Amino acid sequence: MVISGQPGMGKTTIARMLALDFLSFDCHEGFHWVSSLDEIEYEWEESEQKQVFILDDYWGSVFHRERSRKDNYILEELIDKFRITDGKCLIITTREYIVQQELFFES
Repeated sequence: MVISGQPGMGKTTIARMLALDFLSFDCHEGFHWVSSLDEIEYEWEESEQKQVFILDDYWGSVFHRERSRKDNYILEELIDKFRITDGKCLIITTREYIVQQELFFES
């Protein structure tokens, strides 16, 4: 899930609320605030425990073309892994203009 919007609109707060709702009250240990894709791979539990990972402002002010192709490939692979795994959720927050640049750059 990607939450995008203008600075200060509450993207981080929305991400936190969605994460807590996904986990429910009894499994907060599955909440992971991460800053890199490596952290996701490190914290990933091969169990049925619910887990949610938040990459807050992952792309930041760095644009797509400044990231390595390897980073993009790893992110794509992780997204596919989340899609096929029950009980795991990835939330990425970013600013809207970065999403627009990503879409424009890819086309």
